[in-house]
Amino acid sequence: MKEEVKLQFQSNRLQKHGLNFKKKRETQCGCGSTLAIFNNCVTCLKKVKFEYNLSWMVPGLKCGSKAKIQELANKDIKDLVENKKLRLVLDLDETLIHAKKITEEESDSEEEETLDEMSDDFWSFPSSKEEDIIGKHHSQQSDKNLISGLVGAPLLEHSIVRVGHHQYKVWIRPYLIQFLETIERHFDIYIYTHATRDYANTILEALDIKRYIKRICARDPKEKRKRKKLSKMLCQPNLSLIVDDKRRVWSKEDHANVVRVAPFTGKPQERHDQVLETLTSILLNAHSAYYMVMKQQKKPEQQQEINFSVNHQMTSTTSLPTSLASTLTDIRSILSGC
Repeated sequence: MKEEVKLQFQSNRLQKHGLNFKKKRETQCGCGSTLAIFNNCVTCLKKVKFEYNLSWMVPGLKCGSKAKIQELANKDIKDLVENKKLRLVLDLDETLIHAKKITEEESDSEEEETLDEMSDDFWSFPSSKEEDIIGKHHSQQSDKNLISGLVGAPLLEHSIVRVGHHQYKVWIRPYLIQFLETIERHFDIYIYTHATRDYANTILEALDIKRYIKRICARDPKEKRKRKKLSKMLCQPNLSLIVDDKRRVWSKEDHANVVRVAPFTGKPQERHDQVLETLTSILLNAHSAYYMVMKQQKKPEQQQEINFSVNHQMTSTTSLPTSLASTLTDIRSILSGC
């Protein structure tokens, strides 16, 4: 009894200083299962609380075992290599599309809120070097053209999409469908967005491009925005590239994997936007160069099991002799001329 009172006293003192005893999470159900959906064991339906959130794979999916997660990741990596594919992680807003929430008293510009504008103030870390941005020079030239003769040019076509109680005007970046159709043959395409899951799913379905997307990692409505991480989606950095209009939203260890593109804002001059067309060439070159290097360096007697760590590191690099980040560095000179 005295021990219980002592522990309660210590707990109260910690809570007073903003601390608390962290309740230990379960690692497996009594039946032996390590997977649950919406906190119900997938085998016996018993209520469990597992730590690792895998809802981007299956809604509500959680796992209690690091070993199980590593098993899933290893299988995923093995499948990629066997099919000679890589992983491409795409941002959504201002990268592939531009969306504006329609207000009650709608004007065609300032009175509409863009998803990107609503969240941009949150990010305050330094941006990447401008010379690495695909489409930067093209965008500047387009601005000059607009000033000299494109004023009053027709707007890009847009769709009206309802998400919950709100309606959005949505513009898709030129060449998007061709880009996805070409790239999906060589990459497994993931979407990673700070928007909510309902928003991402609804937009992708309405634009009929969800069929090209293998996985979607989005924010739960009550979840705070955090820096994006490849490890959250069990993506092996050696096999993954990121395309985003902001490098600063990504964890620092993933910066080398980011191909930054000029933001897409749906403006009239952007009907000639060639970012995705240029990006297609860069990604296909990266894929070809990666597997060419792998073929040259990989020897049968050196082949070992690929091991993925949930701490964002590989425990064996023998089976993956090169990385996409280094391959991308080798073709960086292409970016400055886009």
